Amino acid sequence: CQEKIALPVLSPVALSSPTTDPIPILAPAQPQVRIIPAETGNARVSVRLTCHIWGFYPSEVSLLVAPVAGDTYTCSVQHVSLQEPLLEDWRDRDKRVGGDVRDMR
Repeated sequence: CQEKIALPVLSPVALSSPTTDPIPILAPAQPQVRIIPAETGNARVSVRLTCHIWGFYPSEVSLLVAPVAGDTYTCSVQHVSLQEPLLEDWRDRDKRVGGDVRDMR
């Protein structure tokens, strides 16, 4: 499944008198990714995989979670700060797997 996630961008708020100082521009920050498995207690789907992504700016990111080969699953993250997708693999031989996506900003 591929999911595009965008959060609202927070704007600075003036709490005192206006200033003529330039507003700093934030540089793009690269995302971090981790796949976390959790036992479900269900024999049909015994493990649920959650792809956690965090630490990136700007807020728009594309995410693809897919089975790659046999018992290997990959979380692929695309972001403007990356030259190529950031990949995180998970593999387990004796588990049936379900998936989930979490955005941890």
